[in-house]
Amino acid sequence: MSGEKPNKAVVGIGVAACAVCCVGPILGVLAAIGVSTGVGYAFFGLGAVIVGAAVAVLVVLRRRRSVHC
Repeated sequence: MSGEKPNKAVVGIGVAACAVCCVGPILGVLAAIGVSTGVGYAFFGLGAVIVGAAVAVLVVLRRRRSVHC
């Protein structure tokens, strides 16, 4: 029974070392996903505002032209 404990200790140390080593890149990937999501949200939101403004300008110009004619 005492032969199993050193094996468990080696496995536990390996798991701890893996967690410490890999936590940085994993958090970096998650942060990049979050930043990319924010940039994409802002980009498409800005695109919708631009399209909406262009449509509003076209509608206003058409109404002014039809009134003046």
